Amino acid sequence: MSQLPQVRRLLVEDFMDQKDWIAKLFTPINNFMDGVTLALDRGISIRDNMAADIKTVTVNYVPTELKPIKVQWNLPSKPIAVLVGNTQRTNLAYFFPATTVGIQWKYSAVSGLILTDLIGITPTDAEQYILTLVIFTG
Repeated sequence: MSQLPQVRRLLVEDFMDQKDWIAKLFTPINNFMDGVTLALDRGISIRDNMAADIKTVTVNYVPTELKPIKVQWNLPSKPIAVLVGNTQRTNLAYFFPATTVGIQWKYSAVSGLILTDLIGITPTDAEQYILTLVIFTG
């Protein structure tokens, strides 16, 4: 993306012939331009500006179809992609996974997002993990 252009605020002093009414117009326009500039200047976030959400899930077993892990889902549209953004141990001890951590999942309007398999780590009660899921809708 290119750099944002320099924003020049609209000033009443530049329109002295219309100063009686134009100040009421310039205030919301200047506020809008400031807000857009702030958002586009590295202020766009996944949660606030996309049909997406970020969820953290603590896992202490490998989920299966018969024993899945349910993740609450509040957005009106269903997920179309789920990425594992980060994986860490609950005790924050360093580890190096042998392969990329991934999940298999499905969606249910009743149960929300359902994790049905986990690849790359084998969590247990003694070795629990926190998964950060980045979930996009379509």
